[in-house]
Amino acid sequence: MKPKRTDPVDEKLTIGPDGFGKVKLGMSVAEAYRTGQLDGPAPKKLDDCELGVPLFRGGTIRAAVTLSPRIGVGTIVAYSNVFTPEGIALGSTLDEVVAAYPGWDSLEIGDPDDHRQAVKVAGRKDTYYDIEVVDGEVVALRLYLIETCYA
Repeated sequence: MKPKRTDPVDEKLTIGPDGFGKVKLGMSVAEAYRTGQLDGPAPKKLDDCELGVPLFRGGTIRAAVTLSPRIGVGTIVAYSNVFTPEGIALGSTLDEVVAAYPGWDSLEIGDPDDHRQAVKVAGRKDTYYDIEVVDGEVVALRLYLIETCYA
């Protein structure tokens, strides 16, 4: 499901360098729910990672988060019309990614056939963008802590 744009056209929604809107990487599960940007009530207890919790901005789902009982918000997955500070979003071209992140292809994660690469977020020792490119176009964009459910 592609979210429809309800925010003002001139508002650029940004993922990174430390989170998305009021939701920040590493904040506790309770803190993340108190921002009012996560869907539903906070779970009473997390035994494992909770994947894909919708994150709202302007009344529209703009991203999803992964919550960990140990580290809180570990990953934020961007949806359409959400950009990194360097201007990369779903639909950006491979050339745009390489221009914005010259080191993008230096850290491979997961299966090399997945076309996923990570780049360290400037100024953050533990935060990365996971950028997936298929057929020359960004199809997935994630901001994550190196210590997370996926790592």
